[in-house]
Amino acid sequence: MSDKAYSTAELMSCVMARHLKDGEVAVMGAVSMVPMAACRMSQLTHAPNLYYIAGGSGAVNPQLDPLVFSSCDEDNLRSDAALALPDVILLEGHGGRFDVFFAGGLLVG
Repeated sequence: MSDKAYSTAELMSCVMARHLKDGEVAVMGAVSMVPMAACRMSQLTHAPNLYYIAGGSGAVNPQLDPLVFSSCDEDNLRSDAALALPDVILLEGHGGRFDVFFAGGLLVG
């Protein structure tokens, strides 16, 4: 049994949230519950004008309570807007229109 009052994922979300700035645009890949929590925490504390795009769904600023496990979850579409996945992928190719990208590891086999 641990004496900690928080999980490793919660600590990671807090640390990531502190580095996000007001006015930035963040994009994440699939199964991104930690970055999604960090972005939402930033919006609710110090960066109300942070925009985040849940990569797999293309949802812009999903405001779910509770958050869902994956950025691909269709519940994310209860958001400010939604972009098609090709448009999310093309954001970087058109002048770097996002400031932060959270990428997870993929296993190709």
